Amino acid sequence: MLAELRLVVAVFTAVPLCGLTVWFDQMELTLGDSLRRKIYEGLANSRFGVVILSHDFFSKEWPQRELDGLVALEDGEEKKILPVWHKVTKEDIKAYSPILADRLGVLSSNGIEVVVDAIRRAITRSTT
Repeated sequence: MLAELRLVVAVFTAVPLCGLTVWFDQMELTLGDSLRRKIYEGLANSRFGVVILSHDFFSKEWPQRELDGLVALEDGEEKKILPVWHKVTKEDIKAYSPILADRLGVLSSNGIEVVVDAIRRAITRSTT
C-alpha cells in the first residue's frame, strides 16, 4: 500500500506541472468533513478521474464507490476514467470488471514520467 500511496502522491504533484488542476481527497479533506460529500463534490466538479487500479483498490469500499461515481458521470461520448494499472494484470482487472479491462491503461511500472505524460495526453486530446 505504501508504494501505491507514493504513486498517487507522485501523480498529484507532477500533473499540476503540466498546467492541470488536481483534486486529491487527502489534500482537500479536513477534520470533521463529510467524506462522502467531499468526495462526491470532487467527482462532480472533475472532468477526469485518474483511477489507480491495484489489488488494494479492489479490496476497499471507498475507492470502488469513487469509481462507481465516475462511471455514472460518463455519458458514453467522452472518457472520464483514466486508469493506471499498479501491480495488476489484465486478468486481475477482468475478474473485477470486464468493462474496466477494456480500457487502455498506463502501467505504473513504466515510471511516473510515463504515467503523467499519458494523463496529460489523454486530457489535452480530449479538450482540443
